[in-house]
Amino acid sequence: MVTVAKQNLDVGVAIGEIGGYHVLGRIYPMQEARKKNLLPLGLAEGARVKIRVAKGEYISMDMIEPETESTVYQLWKLQENLWQSELKSK
Repeated sequence: MVTVAKQNLDVGVAIGEIGGYHVLGRIYPMQEARKKNLLPLGLAEGARVKIRVAKGEYISMDMIEPETESTVYQLWKLQENLWQSELKSK
């Protein structure tokens, strides 16, 4: 699941909880989501918007400042590192 803006999001906005007013999730093919650096829905909560996002726009990791202290972010980062290590070893 990747993150899509439910409304226009201005710079500095802290994205609220999943199911709230700011964002919704859409199913998206993993390889394409990685290529486009799209924000996984689970990492959206608490992230701060760095670049104005239009309603209906897919949100990329480059558009936000993630909540790096959250458990979800730490686990995601660990998963990403393991996945990258696995790709390099092939």
